[in-house]
Amino acid sequence: MKNLVIFYSLEDNTRLIESTIVKAINVDIVELKQKRNIVINELIE
Repeated sequence: MKNLVIFYSLEDNTRLIESTIVKAINVDIVELKQKRNIVINELIE
């Protein structure tokens, strides 16, 4: 059975963790991407 890592990274923090996991174990990866740009201030309000 293959493992799959699915991730989303708004500010590349999760991408750093994902790349560490990929180096440690043999997995396939899928990156979720947003359809539009998100302004950080919109998330805080």
